[in-house]
Amino acid sequence: MDRPGYTFFEEDDSGKKHLWVILTRPFAQSPKCVLLVNISSQKSYKDQTCVLEAGCHGAITENSIVMYNFTRIASVAELKQKELDGTCTPSVRMEMELVRKILDGLLISPKTPRKYKQLLIMYPQEL
Repeated sequence: MDRPGYTFFEEDDSGKKHLWVILTRPFAQSPKCVLLVNISSQKSYKDQTCVLEAGCHGAITENSIVMYNFTRIASVAELKQKELDGTCTPSVRMEMELVRKILDGLLISPKTPRKYKQLLIMYPQEL
């Protein structure tokens, strides 16, 4: 759970599972943390900065978008613990070309919190 392209489903408080994608290698800090984004069904009222077509990834079965407003940082240890607890289920690894598309969108989306844009500018990712 510490590599770009790693995907997993995570349950929310209601028990619904959501697809998340790790976009970065762990940042050089303690604890080791990675940047994540959430994938959601495409709806006209959602941010259309990065549209992912059905079938572009094994877990994306309908046209979807990246929910940049839900971008977050998580520690690798926390994600591994969630996997052990069963609240986080690994999925199919995402191709680096698609990860790059999502990263590019993160930098231009009006919905991405500024602190995450600044983090990527300070620590550019080599994929």
